[in-house]
Amino acid sequence: MSKTDIEQIELLLKYIKPEAVRTHLQAIAGERHRISAPDHLEKVREYIKRDFIRWLSKSDSNKFSTAETAGENLWSHIAGEAPEGTWLLTAHYDSVAGSPGADDNASAVAGMLCALRALSHFRYRDNIVFVAFDLEEASLAGSEAFVQQLNDWPLQPVKGVINLEMIGYTAEEENSQFFPPGMEQLFPQQIREVEQRGRKGDFITNVANAGSLSLMSKFEATAKELLPDLPVVSIAVPGNGEMAPVLRRSDHAPFWDAGIPALMLTDTSEFRNPNYHLSTDTLSTLNIDFITVVTKAATATIARLAGLRI
Repeated sequence: MSKTDIEQIELLLKYIKPEAVRTHLQAIAGERHRISAPDHLEKVREYIKRDFIRWLSKSDSNKFSTAETAGENLWSHIAGEAPEGTWLLTAHYDSVAGSPGADDNASAVAGMLCALRALSHFRYRDNIVFVAFDLEEASLAGSEAFVQQLNDWPLQPVKGVINLEMIGYTAEEENSQFFPPGMEQLFPQQIREVEQRGRKGDFITNVANAGSLSLMSKFEATAKELLPDLPVVSIAVPGNGEMAPVLRRSDHAPFWDAGIPALMLTDTSEFRNPNYHLSTDTLSTLNIDFITVVTKAATATIARLAGLRI
């Protein structure tokens, strides 16, 4: 990036503040489940819609049904000035039953809303769309429905997706980071990298598939240049991740299956966070500064991809 580009993005990132992250988390955290906690799920749905309208003057939704239930994906966008396509920043807003879901996935929704506010103050070549998926915890039902409806969507083509999935938990103690079975064989370089850091859970994981390598490199390079204190571990899974199904457990996977480049940014969920899907996944366990810096990295990457206008 040129000096002017860097200065412009640094100006954009000043809009992303830890206090705003905390405010969003306080509003969102709490059980958000279609059966056990439908009232708070609806409250959060309306909160997201209000924030879309506040900063982008519009809020759209796509309702969908499965054999068992119904849901509502929420989205809004910044129109590009000469769009060649659309870039998505996404997060799911539901939780599992019995959990306040602060890390999973209030942390990511808070990050997405902070990114939205920052990006709304600038102009871009391409469209930028913010999507809050429903029913991720029901076998990715929301993102599956969204991808299935893309043929009728007005903002085609989708050039790439950055999906935020649990971005709020860190563990500074040595040996606090674990790995799914078989990761040592599939990703020996990344495992060595984490082991050299004492197996501390202090990094963000940048997960891509074979069709998303350029996107993965863009995020990695942007974070290194603008936010060098953020440790990033990048993992590229072969194909669409069939050899590592644990790395398909979020809303990026339907985009992979549709041939659309997508990243998952994650703190690795239960392989670091002992509160995963439990009643103890509360706001008090989260690292607000970490959410803020990960949000800045994702925001800067989206701004670059969409062609931030100087």
